[in-house]
Amino acid sequence: MIIYPKITIIIPTYNRATLLERAIISVINQRYDNLEFIIIDGASTDGTLDLLNKYDEKISKWISEPDAGPIYAIKKGYELATGDYIFFLSSDDYLEPGILNNIGNILCQEFCDVLHGNFIYYDNINADTFLCKPWFTSNNDIYINRYQWPSVFLNTFFVKKTIYDSFIRDINLLYVPAVDYEMFQMLLYRNVFFKYFDNVIVHVNTGGISDNAMKGYFQVAKISINHGCGKISAINALIKKIVIRKASIILTRIGLAHMRDKFLGKYCKNIIKLPK
Repeated sequence: MIIYPKITIIIPTYNRATLLERAIISVINQRYDNLEFIIIDGASTDGTLDLLNKYDEKISKWISEPDAGPIYAIKKGYELATGDYIFFLSSDDYLEPGILNNIGNILCQEFCDVLHGNFIYYDNINADTFLCKPWFTSNNDIYINRYQWPSVFLNTFFVKKTIYDSFIRDINLLYVPAVDYEMFQMLLYRNVFFKYFDNVIVHVNTGGISDNAMKGYFQVAKISINHGCGKISAINALIKKIVIRKASIILTRIGLAHMRDKFLGKYCKNIIKLPK
């Protein structure tokens, strides 16, 4: 009998009751035998506490108290975790049905420090849906292109707890829009081995903590420089991101969504628009 590794799923949340229940149900319905489920709430006032009490028997641990923001909640949840692998799930998002058993099977049979995959992105503003894949999937290519974000996506990362032990307490509380990129660079610094699983792991919605794109772009540039990227390369990457985003927004606003899609298809080939 194969014993799957213990997976800890942590949901940091604050006043997201309208979507939180969907995230909770997506975890509970996985039917993964070796699961630890933790929710960290920043003292919400929108009915979140009612949800936590409703699903209390299905949640391993939960806390609802004031905190210093989403990264603080991530750290707090991590301190409670006892799993072999840790996965952070946004309260706006939800897991692909039945995905944990597939992941558990990979983790117990193949060596990897970090397992990552694909996600479905829902643009609720424009009613569009996209399949998002990493730009680089092989472990070697990820390291060679370490500053070409998004090489990988943190919202699909299953990371060994022993690796998080070495740095998660040091994450900068101010890097909210770019926390995923900072954690990615910290993982690379530790020479972790990435395993790509070509499957949808999570469904992501607009409105999360990382949606402040412009602020996030500047933080990514700063983090890149802090982790060894040349200033000129980091600034060039920053300018390119800003131009692509601005052009995409303008094309959308003037009713040229088809041109926007072609434009993104050229410069963001890892993002595939799905038919409605």
